[in-house]
Amino acid sequence: IVVLLQQQTDQSASSFVTSTHPSLLILERWAWELFSQESHGWIDEPSYQQLFRTLAIFNEKLIFNCGEIDMEKKGSLLFSVTIEQVNSIFMHIERSTYDNDPFIAFISIWFDNHAKFAFDNLEYTSPIINYIGRYVFNKYIKSKEYKIFLTQLRQPHLSHTIFTTKFLFYIATCPSYFNLYLVHEAKMFYDYADDIVQCFSEDYLEIIRVHSYSVASWSKELVSCIARHISLTVGCCWLDGENQPHMKAVFPTEKAVHDHFENLLRILSYEPLYAQIRIKRSNDETVLVGSSLTYFLLIVQMRNMDWLSDLNATLRNTILSVIDTTTNDEMATCCYAVLCEILTDEELKDLKISDNICNYFLQLLEHTWNKTKKYEHVPIMVVLKAFQTLSKNDTMQQKIAHSDRIYLLIEMCDEYPIVYDIIWAFSFNKDIQQQLRSNSPFI
Repeated sequence: IVVLLQQQTDQSASSFVTSTHPSLLILERWAWELFSQESHGWIDEPSYQQLFRTLAIFNEKLIFNCGEIDMEKKGSLLFSVTIEQVNSIFMHIERSTYDNDPFIAFISIWFDNHAKFAFDNLEYTSPIINYIGRYVFNKYIKSKEYKIFLTQLRQPHLSHTIFTTKFLFYIATCPSYFNLYLVHEAKMFYDYADDIVQCFSEDYLEIIRVHSYSVASWSKELVSCIARHISLTVGCCWLDGENQPHMKAVFPTEKAVHDHFENLLRILSYEPLYAQIRIKRSNDETVLVGSSLTYFLLIVQMRNMDWLSDLNATLRNTILSVIDTTTNDEMATCCYAVLCEILTDEELKDLKISDNICNYFLQLLEHTWNKTKKYEHVPIMVVLKAFQTLSKNDTMQQKIAHSDRIYLLIEMCDEYPIVYDIIWAFSFNKDIQQQLRSNSPFI
């Protein structure tokens, strides 16, 4: 089995899954069954360790490199676990007295793969996601141990020994899975909001501040812990809406918001991070950079840029550096959306935007308007505000003209008056003028 799985390349994995799906399903179920047993004597056997490591790597390949395999088939393999088995697994974690229990390390990998898959397939639903998400919050994130671990993470000089498997389960895996749960069950955010603030508001800002000065020395484990807490915090800010009624408790003053922005910008200014950015959300560096950019976008859209005037030049240079190096269209689109808020009209007009980014932006607008499942949690006003500024750009105007998507904006006018301003800006393009004239109901 190990040899077969190891032989699969990015190119062969899809056909392998298609031809062996029933057998793979048996293997995945067997793995969960073994994890859920009371006795884990097998954990020290090298052959078992090799098999589970190989299966975990194959599962990640399944998530990101098997585009021909449909989402449900992937999900059937990755989520082939029962709630009873999950309860047995949690029971073992809670009984474990060994901080570097290899069982917890393996379970963390399996849960992390759940998160990677589900963030890449937001339309996927499973009762397992909801159950584990609620459980890890109530049992682990709200626990005294989580608080102790967060307090340890506030220290500027961390020994590598702090990052035990139990520590990483609490501080990396659990926040990531709970974040996944909130994204999939956005309506539940307000049920958890006050508890979320209480759990980490005292520590989160200090952790980011302290470690923002030493990014070059971050270990892989520290990247993971920080990236996933930034992602959870940004996810909560996103779900909390424009007025931020709950997250104001995390950022109680304007100075706190400004300082946090500056600290994240200091982290993101460390350019070696960019080399680790992937096309998909497949590693912690991508999560860290992407989440920070999303936070920047939320802040620059909600506040007058005079408020950030002292950081404007650094922000601009950092964003342009990310654009120059990233192959991640979603991340690049977020970068352009931030630039829309900080560039002058003249600079924005001449900004070069690649065709694939224009296309991505148009697809994002269309999916958000149509409330496609994958984009149903994206606030459409965030997209429209960015689009309003981008409408002044020559490249974007021509792309709209060639795509013949002006009809989409016309559809949105009655519900979102801001779209009239967008159409007005686009109307200076001769091709778009012709398209508007041909739409007699609108004229």
